Amino acid sequence: MDLLEIIHSDAVRSAQSVGSKKRLFQDLSAMAAQVYGMDCDGVVEALLERESLGPTGVGRGVALPHARLENLDRIVGCFINLIVRLILMRLIASRLIWSLHFSRR
Repeated sequence: MDLLEIIHSDAVRSAQSVGSKKRLFQDLSAMAAQVYGMDCDGVVEALLERESLGPTGVGRGVALPHARLENLDRIVGCFINLIVRLILMRLIASRLIWSLHFSRR
């Protein structure tokens, strides 16, 4: 599978900073809603639910938040490059954020 089949060019953005992990997920979800027509609140909820199972940071400033969503027939993704690192509870979180959404099927 080609990366361009997963992530649309309109789903790639840069951001100066984000105030919290929840705000980051809201931004990713808004992008998914705009680009892929997904339910913004449903995406935020799914990302937060998945993150509650364990962090999706993989190290060196990279995180791969992801979730399974109903009514999605393919894998789609969003990408945010944080120019200023996000600080959460004394931890430096990710600069490069991939958000992948999977079908529950």
